[in-house]
Amino acid sequence: MWIFWPSGPGAAYPTVLLMDQASIHTSAEVGQHRQRWKEQGLVVAYLPPYSPELNPMERQWRKLKYHDLPHRHHTSKANLRGAAWGVAI
Repeated sequence: MWIFWPSGPGAAYPTVLLMDQASIHTSAEVGQHRQRWKEQGLVVAYLPPYSPELNPMERQWRKLKYHDLPHRHHTSKANLRGAAWGVAI
């Protein structure tokens, strides 16, 4: 999910929230907020389905999954989580 800001109400350009087609982003819970967001000047747009090449975060996940974590061993979920966040940020 990416947010492009130059805005707020009355800004010269809209704020754009660009999301992929993940189920959490297309859920009814997110959908119930769309009208309010639109009234507040937020434009919600979705990437086309199956287009990871357009989502910069996918490159980070690929790096994390195939380069940074494969040779590490973690003794707990907390250690793994800490290692993943240390690489992704």
